[in-house]
Amino acid sequence: MSNITPYQYSDHPNEEGMESQDEHDAYRMAVENTLYDDNRTAIGQVKSVRRVPVSRSTGQASKLTEMYDIEFLRQEINIEDHKIPLHDLFNRLLTDPNTGLAEQQVRAIEQRDGANIISSPMEAPTWVRFCKNIFGGFSFLLWLGALLCFAHYSIESGIHREVPSDNLVLGFALIVVVLITGTFSFVQENKETEMKAAFDRMLPEKATVIRDGVECEVDAKNLVLGDIVIINAGDQIAADIRIFDTKNFKVDNSTLNGESEPQWRSAEYTHENAL
Repeated sequence: MSNITPYQYSDHPNEEGMESQDEHDAYRMAVENTLYDDNRTAIGQVKSVRRVPVSRSTGQASKLTEMYDIEFLRQEINIEDHKIPLHDLFNRLLTDPNTGLAEQQVRAIEQRDGANIISSPMEAPTWVRFCKNIFGGFSFLLWLGALLCFAHYSIESGIHREVPSDNLVLGFALIVVVLITGTFSFVQENKETEMKAAFDRMLPEKATVIRDGVECEVDAKNLVLGDIVIINAGDQIAADIRIFDTKNFKVDNSTLNGESEPQWRSAEYTHENAL
């Protein structure tokens, strides 16, 4: 007599496996101390603008990078922190207008978002940028033309006793033109780099905030999302902020848009686009 293993038939063969997986996930969430941060609030709004570095070594990583880039652009477009009610904004940022953030919150947010500094792409060394201006783009064709002129002059010198120096002069002329235009382009590019560096140096180094109910001065790079910032007359603004309490407040935007006169600012938003 053969042994027959009894089993229960089900229309959903993976139902038992799904239930065990759900139980495993529930147990894991109950015992783990850390939770995955998807950069969104409980209602699905983006908490902060940030990028997640992803390796581009594989095709799958490239797709993930593209997805993160699209998400980054959406975060820049879908900004509504400037127009939602203040109590909703405070609840979203988990802060209080009177006491500000707690030190534990500040450390957690700083670990999540990083320092409040302008991220700039890695710049190539000076000699690399100079070589790109001398040998890159259309300059390469001029170098090739000069080389052909010298080659033609050398071939004619080997065949004929007397050779006109037209090709030799043309080759040196092309080299001189390449050196002059490449040097001019490099100087212009260098000036633009210095202007960007000078603009970065205009950013303030300190900011006045309220944390744990105490007004204190911190480094501007240590500002985090949700800080209550106090702006006094003559202060430079160290981050993107929303105004919720002000008296006779004017800002100087001459370095941004060239406006010569200070502009009034209030707690009411004037445009749908925050930018």
